[in-house]
Amino acid sequence: MTTLKRDELVVHVAESSSVMGACAAADIASEIRACLGRQPSVRMIFAAAPSQSEMLGALRLQKDIDWSRVTAFHMDEYLGLAADAPQRFGLWLRRAIFDHLPFAAVHLIQPETIPTRPPRIMPRSLTPRPSILFVAVLARTVISPLTIHPRTLKIHSPSKS
Repeated sequence: MTTLKRDELVVHVAESSSVMGACAAADIASEIRACLGRQPSVRMIFAAAPSQSEMLGALRLQKDIDWSRVTAFHMDEYLGLAADAPQRFGLWLRRAIFDHLPFAAVHLIQPETIPTRPPRIMPRSLTPRPSILFVAVLARTVISPLTIHPRTLKIHSPSKS
């Protein structure tokens, strides 16, 4: 793995998606533990896509995280799909991580059946409190973890070979 740093930006270039996912999961787990060490709970917002599979699978295997103090959200959802449609991002995340760990709560976006307005995301659950971790995969780049007031942004990217 190659690591590049400029100011506070850290970029890891990995030889494979599985190595990238494991490295990103270790960084996310470290940030969760740090947050839980200084506050009673953590809220996390997950993006959903198959490109996140390696990272989410590796995150599920991380030890010494009190998931019962972590509340999970997801950042986007299709509009107009049935509540049980397998394409829904929330259901994908349930299969990938939410159903495998004992989260304090999981708040799924409930899409409207007719897309005339944005989906509801339980705004009271997202009122300002310490630490919201945002975990996302953008194309083949994992950004993890990004807090609301980040000091460091770590980008994990598989090499192009």
